[in-house]
Amino acid sequence: MFNTYVKLDKDVIQHIEKTTQEIILSYLEAISQKRKLNGLKTYFLLCPYCKNSLIVFVNGLPKFCTKCGETNPFQKLENSINKASILYRLVHESDEQVTRVLLEQCMVILATCIEVFLRDIYSTTLNLRYIKRGQSIIERFYNEVKNDFINTGKIRKRFKEMGVDIKNTFGKEVVKDINLLLLKRNVIVHNNGIIDKAFLSSSGLNVNIGSKIEISKDEIENCISLVNDLSNGLEEFYKSEFFHAIYEELVNYFNDINSQEG
Repeated sequence: MFNTYVKLDKDVIQHIEKTTQEIILSYLEAISQKRKLNGLKTYFLLCPYCKNSLIVFVNGLPKFCTKCGETNPFQKLENSINKASILYRLVHESDEQVTRVLLEQCMVILATCIEVFLRDIYSTTLNLRYIKRGQSIIERFYNEVKNDFINTGKIRKRFKEMGVDIKNTFGKEVVKDINLLLLKRNVIVHNNGIIDKAFLSSSGLNVNIGSKIEISKDEIENCISLVNDLSNGLEEFYKSEFFHAIYEELVNYFNDINSQEG
């Protein structure tokens, strides 16, 4: 899974211009001579939220920015999928009333994680693309989009601003399924799961106002699959954006180190 901590190895360093490659390799060689760091892995972070960059030496894989505490959008999404999957497994052991609550909460988690994921992909991409080194206006991007990512029409518009056509990327049916998931979440959260006029007019379903919204076990399984597809479909786009930024930051970061030592 994509991570904003990048292991400093030859696969990464080879993409950087030769002069900086030599600086990084010299730095890593010096680090390897320090006994207290022996056996630790060297990672480089460029946080897409706060734009902090730093080197860390750890045994495992770092999972959050040490400055702002943010985990990356894909980790947030995976964690939400895991939570929904845990709740879904409980459905098979529960009575009818508990089953309904569990299915509703699965839907709320999955819809919310889509909203947060798409908002974060959009906002951090702009933060990486257009905001100069060491600075971040992530909160401004959040404020500008407000609730746009609970509406598939506005989602498509926002992603088109970045050169991504959501409908072409995922297909018309997937966008339709995302729209229905978001609409059902709204009814669950804001109207106790009871169909209202807003849902009726937006969903296109043949349902009655005042009836309980239908949620099946199969639908939750399909939604989990849908969220996974969303993650996979946007990973290459985001990796391209991120690594373009991180290669540039690596050059600046290690040139700064080299000039300070010189």
